[in-house]
Amino acid sequence: MKRIKRAALGILAGALVGTGAVTGVMAFTPVQANAEAPDYMPSKNIMTPTKLEYNKSYKKNIRGDKDGSYYYFTTDSSSKPYSIEIFNDVDSKNSIQVKCYEMDADNSNQSDVFGSQWDYGIGINVNDRYKKTLEVGTEKGMLKPNCKYMIRVGGLHSYYYLNPIYDDENFIVHFKIGHESAPTFSDVKKSDWYYAPVVWAASNNIVTGTNGKFYPASSCTREQAVTFLWRMAGKPEPKSMVSKFSDVKDKNRYSYKAIMWGTENGIITGTNGKFYPTGTCTREQIVTIIWRLAGKPEPINKNSKFKDITNKNRYSYKAVMWAHENGITTGTNGKFYPTGQCKRREIVTFIYRYKN
Repeated sequence: MKRIKRAALGILAGALVGTGAVTGVMAFTPVQANAEAPDYMPSKNIMTPTKLEYNKSYKKNIRGDKDGSYYYFTTDSSSKPYSIEIFNDVDSKNSIQVKCYEMDADNSNQSDVFGSQWDYGIGINVNDRYKKTLEVGTEKGMLKPNCKYMIRVGGLHSYYYLNPIYDDENFIVHFKIGHESAPTFSDVKKSDWYYAPVVWAASNNIVTGTNGKFYPASSCTREQAVTFLWRMAGKPEPKSMVSKFSDVKDKNRYSYKAIMWGTENGIITGTNGKFYPTGTCTREQIVTIIWRLAGKPEPINKNSKFKDITNKNRYSYKAVMWAHENGITTGTNGKFYPTGQCKRREIVTFIYRYKN
């Protein structure tokens, strides 16, 4: 089974222990072990986590709950951030223990879970509300797309203790995982092989679609391809707004700035003084554009594995070699089909693989 990474352990715990900006007035301080607290280690067999729905508030009475309550949420394909929020409704200070876990997809193989250092007692007063943003990405300390994360609320072990276990009053904890769901298109289904790339691109405003549709099987034009990459780069302002292409003159067109940016950065060159913006983008063209954007890196292996890529002097040869060895393109039946029309679903997938 694919193992869930530990990258977010510190973040999820930090969301509740103050490693970052929070709302509220109290500082988070770990509660030190009490001499009277038992040296308790929860059983590994008790974890049947409850699924957390995005933006739905949950509450749990954690008084006496020495094993803790387990919940999980699964990140989607988008890069939109998540948030974790917690507060209580008891008019006194108490402590909440929060712990985060890595887990297999089937919730098994948790051998090192309880040895994690991410256990903290958190002092919370009535009406105090704490919220932390959890970014999505591949860097350390970020949540990863399409991964499963579990948290424990309440519980006890040998280093920290939960005050409400010894109190007579109930201790109700409210918590919520916030997330803006990824945009959807009526013609893109979860079962489609390009679903994750399209959702990622839409979430990052790289593609927008038309009338609620993405039109995945439609051919992608050259101006669309450059615009997608320009949006991925953060829509940088071009240094010059003067076009060198005779067929690119409308400064109000959606692709104008993208083409100016692509030209001055050597990503696109055009032919005979023209760019042919509405012409269909071929597979070798988009791979070459991405390769140039990456800085024209030398491929490690210069021997083609594609039957239809044999001319080492062709402008796209190195680009295709580089893209193949980096998993950006895989081809079909041993062929790359370099001059084939690049569909919108294909071009978004190439960009997604390059970026991620």
